[in-house]
Amino acid sequence: MIGRRTWTLIRREYVQRVRNKWFLFATFSVPILMLAATLLPGFLAGRSQARAMVLAVVDRTHSGLEMRLSDLLVRDSILVRSFQPDASVEDLQSLRAALGTDETEIAVKADAYLVIPENIGSGGEPGLVELRDLGGRIRRIRAATQDVVQWHRLRQAGLESVDASEALAPVTLRVQAFDPAGTRSEIFQVIGFIFAMMLYVMFLVYGQMVARGVLEEKTSDIVEILVSSVRPREMMLGKIVGIGAVGLTQVGIWAVVGATLSRFGLGGQLGELIGLGMDLAGFAFPWSILLFGFLYFVLGYLMYSAMFAGAGAMLTSEQDIQQVLIPVMMPIIVPIIIMPAVVDAPDAMWVQVLSMIPVFSPILMPVRISVMSVPLWQNLAAIGFLVLAIWAMAWVAGRIYRVGILMKGKPPTLPQLARWIRHG
Repeated sequence: MIGRRTWTLIRREYVQRVRNKWFLFATFSVPILMLAATLLPGFLAGRSQARAMVLAVVDRTHSGLEMRLSDLLVRDSILVRSFQPDASVEDLQSLRAALGTDETEIAVKADAYLVIPENIGSGGEPGLVELRDLGGRIRRIRAATQDVVQWHRLRQAGLESVDASEALAPVTLRVQAFDPAGTRSEIFQVIGFIFAMMLYVMFLVYGQMVARGVLEEKTSDIVEILVSSVRPREMMLGKIVGIGAVGLTQVGIWAVVGATLSRFGLGGQLGELIGLGMDLAGFAFPWSILLFGFLYFVLGYLMYSAMFAGAGAMLTSEQDIQQVLIPVMMPIIVPIIIMPAVVDAPDAMWVQVLSMIPVFSPILMPVRISVMSVPLWQNLAAIGFLVLAIWAMAWVAGRIYRVGILMKGKPPTLPQLARWIRHG
């Protein structure tokens, strides 16, 4: 049970950090960035296309290809005009020669000049001369040119009634397991990857915050006053839970803002996700991933925070912090390094074993859940091992904390650390 003094320490840690101006800045700047990332691309795209650009086309096939180009590009604010130069134009080099050297004069007529050679149906290549940077619209011009050239080639082959865009459209392969209930949509992999990266960042940020908080108290001698009133174990618990509540508050605000913006932003990204081959049919919100992910976050945070608190108690100066914290951070970094292999083979034996090891399970198990239907016994085993690890880490960290919180001078050696744990 958490005593009254521990609750006082938790409230102190929470209120002190929530009122910090940097906490407020970080908490509210992220939603602003979310909002900007959602609305700014569309706004800038609209601004960039406010001025219609002119594409002059030299169609040496005399098949009306510029009219088809016009139909395809009008939605992108690209106006297609037929261009008939005085000289004969058959390729990119002759087009450049026909345009001359007065860039100012030819730029008045068009922003870009496209030549479609007469032998386009038998291996000829179109060419484009830019008078100004076309930006992202060059991709649309390239795609539309490919479409009309394929359409022209099909007509030359006697397939007048065939539409090139339909005949050559990408083929979507829909995959369904024999047991659909055990499958995961491909978009779940994206959600799992994002969730794992969030856990990775939060474990590192808030874990180091615990270690730095302990170091601050040691270097400011506040700890001597606190130790006279409360036990070191209560101090460690108050710091872990108080900073954890700060993290949950911050992430909760971000989650609410993100969920609100997703109603606007996700709808605008569905086309891109489908274009990447993701099957969004029947997609439902992944409550199981969210619930298990939250559980693994809380348990993982408690375990890692105990490790960071013990490491922080060993520190004596800011210069030593990276040297001491690197061994604690390595178990958090390793799952991120091997995550692509886990996504490719989530049911491999080595993945199953690693995902149940407590120092790896808080990140690896949510990734596996997002990719496949993990057996319930594996989830229960991973959670059980994680709870035992929390107890063990808290016991070890408590003994280190009890001795190290008042130690000054150099960080302890491994033999000294072993004595702290044995006699703490």
